[in-house]
Amino acid sequence: MNEKARMDSIRAFLSKLIHNQRMKHPFLIVTALLFCSPSFSAEEVQIKMISTDLNGEKFEIPDSKTIVQVAPNSKVKIEYKTKVETIELIKGMVRTRVLKQNKKKDNEPKLILKTGSAIMGVRGTDFLAITTPVLDESEIIVFEGKVDFSSRIDQKDSKQVAAGQWGGIGGRFGMRIHDLINLPKTALDYFDKASSVGEEAQKGN
Repeated sequence: MNEKARMDSIRAFLSKLIHNQRMKHPFLIVTALLFCSPSFSAEEVQIKMISTDLNGEKFEIPDSKTIVQVAPNSKVKIEYKTKVETIELIKGMVRTRVLKQNKKKDNEPKLILKTGSAIMGVRGTDFLAITTPVLDESEIIVFEGKVDFSSRIDQKDSKQVAAGQWGGIGGRFGMRIHDLINLPKTALDYFDKASSVGEEAQKGN
């Protein structure tokens, strides 16, 4: 039995239970209605942990066509097949390139990148995130587009970082988001080269 036939069978069975009033507990009724909803998907959230050594790793999130480039000596946790994809940068550097056009509302990010001290909301762009856990520092360099860069402990403390700009928070940069800095081309070229990993991306299932 394929996945569609299996789900159709489950929905038909639960519908019968509801109509026959054999399910009295409110929680079970809500659960049954959720399963019977045509919009329900049995597909589970996918989680991928990446810890790199000297080589780094490149990974593609297929639904959003997001390219994730994890720099050497870095660690990330990626959650996808969700309403909003999430990347948690635990240490080191990660570069993300959101290639697919965002069809969400303007105030809804396509991807959220988190560090210990910052949250970055992405709608379609190319940027680099850096975290130094021992100092609780987070940095961002944007190559294309714009990224909302917010404090993780106070999301009202937020700045929109545009292409060619740097932002930072924590440690040497202070408890509030540091004033944005316009980077010279030499600095952008350096970070572009330092964060580019491999030629072929491994695709998620």
